Amino acid sequence: MNKELIARLLDHDTTLWSTSPEIQSQILGRLGWLDVVSTFSDKIAKIQEFESNIPYPHVVLLGMGGSSLVSEVFLQNIQAPKRSLFILDTTDAKKIANVFQKIDPSKTLFIVASKSGTTLEVESLFAYFWDRVPRPQQYIAITDQGTPLEKLSINKGFRHAFINPTDIGGRFSALSYFGLVPLSLLGADLHVFWKEVQKAWAPNAKAFHEGLDLAHTLFTAHQKSIHKLLLSTSSTNRALALWIEQLIAESTGKQNKGFLPISSGEKNRTIEDALCIELPQIQKVHELASHFITWMTATALVGHLLEINPFDEPHVNTTKKNTASYLQRNEPTQEIQKSISAITSTTDQIATFLMDVKPDEVICILSYLPESNESHKFLDTLESSLLEKTHSVVVTHGPRYLHSTGQFHKGGKDIGRYILITENQPSPTIPGQKYDFNTLKLAQALGDYEALLQAGRKTLLVHRK
Repeated sequence: MNKELIARLLDHDTTLWSTSPEIQSQILGRLGWLDVVSTFSDKIAKIQEFESNIPYPHVVLLGMGGSSLVSEVFLQNIQAPKRSLFILDTTDAKKIANVFQKIDPSKTLFIVASKSGTTLEVESLFAYFWDRVPRPQQYIAITDQGTPLEKLSINKGFRHAFINPTDIGGRFSALSYFGLVPLSLLGADLHVFWKEVQKAWAPNAKAFHEGLDLAHTLFTAHQKSIHKLLLSTSSTNRALALWIEQLIAESTGKQNKGFLPISSGEKNRTIEDALCIELPQIQKVHELASHFITWMTATALVGHLLEINPFDEPHVNTTKKNTASYLQRNEPTQEIQKSISAITSTTDQIATFLMDVKPDEVICILSYLPESNESHKFLDTLESSLLEKTHSVVVTHGPRYLHSTGQFHKGGKDIGRYILITENQPSPTIPGQKYDFNTLKLAQALGDYEALLQAGRKTLLVHRK
């Protein structure tokens, strides 16, 4: 039975997840990650050749979710990177400005990464950097065929566009161009890395069986009403935990099921009602190949066991639509400020909001605060005080979490309370738009606040003055 499940997965058997022909067709369009060895083996040398012709010492990656998280994993685990890599998965004006100050704009390669080619944050970040560095030879795109980003790359004359297979979903794209191109630019020997991928993908390879075992472990915990996944981390695997967080939360968090991953790295705590998994120490970057395959296999197969489709993200678009409705108004900045003022609570009201919180509930602090030491201190103090009320407190940052745990927040098991925290900050206008990064970030917070309420979640929005 166990071997049969792996065989059916590798055969792209969509009946693992649904009996509906329509859904089966949709799933078939997301199983390209199972074919990466045949798809990319003849592209490794070409990626390496491309990298060898890049003269720049700096790389800035503009991407969200699956388009950026794998690069963080590689960056954390590569020794002596060939280039400095800065990853921007934010709409925080200060963080964006900080990156711009750290690079030499004339000696930087910009990676514009988006599967859909329409990711709002990526479009805004590109507009910001292109306005300041309008040199097409310093830009490359990673996207699917026929997307607006591919067309943009052609119209602007980008140095190159890496066109990814359309049947590879974002969170399953670690071993596609979205991972391989940044890894090569960091200076890794892709041929060595790819040999590990091929080895891990061989028939009866350990990675698949470990993935199946992990799927059964997750399913057994779920049957016991355990919906928190505590990832025990260390200095070598915290970025891997973030990658797993998106994979698990976005894939399983639907139909009032699934797992909310919680990292133990910052506050070294134990959670009694959680499944605890200790992540392996990573010694060399090529070791990551088998870990990616194990976790993707586990995610796909636990979806089968839970009778859900692990390849869609039905609640993600709700926040996107809400955000767009704010930004498309005649005077978005003024109207968003009015909306914030009308619904905001104060920090004093957090205690009232949590008066009846149960010890097994998760308090999720969804921070849209500016990147600053003061913000970090405020969030750390708030987290410590809330841990006195419940075992589980998660601090996560918007808009990053919208492309990660956001699906679970709205579609997964209802085990949480959500506190969104916003604050105004001076921001540059986004070229081509009638709003700035501050307005964009507030619109995203408001959009998610409304989406959480629409999903029936206990939610509070606090706007700091």
